[in-house]
Amino acid sequence: MIGSSDGVLANISEGLNTQDVHLTIGTSGAIRMTVPKPYVDEKGRLFCYYLDDKHWVIGGAVNNGGNVLKWLDDLLFDGTTAVYAYIDTLDFEMFDPSLIFIPHLNGERAPFWDTGRTGQLNGLKMSHSKADMVKAVVYGIMFNLRHVFDTLKNVTGDIHTVHISGGFFKVPQFKVLISQVLNVSVIESTTLEQTSRGALRLLVDIEQQEDAQIITQQPTKQQEDYYARYLQGVLK
Repeated sequence: MIGSSDGVLANISEGLNTQDVHLTIGTSGAIRMTVPKPYVDEKGRLFCYYLDDKHWVIGGAVNNGGNVLKWLDDLLFDGTTAVYAYIDTLDFEMFDPSLIFIPHLNGERAPFWDTGRTGQLNGLKMSHSKADMVKAVVYGIMFNLRHVFDTLKNVTGDIHTVHISGGFFKVPQFKVLISQVLNVSVIESTTLEQTSRGALRLLVDIEQQEDAQIITQQPTKQQEDYYARYLQGVLK
């Protein structure tokens, strides 16, 4: 029996709860909400998958996640994940909001569905450093998913809590940063095997794990201004 698809099952890894939202960033990325009925986005920006007779999963996937950091590592470092050690030295609260990176290096799925989209680094000057560019790339990856997040909210209503998972969040700073970028509380997944755990939930009632870490971090005014510029500039 085919139970469901991987992303849909991952969405119920922590329970069959409607309104649960999960954001995953691995090689690519996705954000999904479990809902009690099918939703249709009239503009065709989001998917909506059947889970069972009482649950559907609506959301959007992007082509550009951790693979963009791999590209950056090959470009500016030695290609052996040195970018992560460098990221550990950076303060993401301090950044240049005029430097904006659009991470569509592999075209893009939600909400554009356009294989012809390309990456952009806007506002680059000789005064910018390697640190400035790395920060812009990291923010670009997250704000790209923020754009899908906003699209989802416009269809389903307000979202206050998001479960996060994926290798991208092995960087501790990124857990706090995604809470600020989305302006929600985030809950770190209790397992790396979200899909398998979700499949098990379709068959048996398994106990909820209680040791999940909850992170709540308000965005700074500078971050709010950065996203406003990002949205108005090129995510149209």
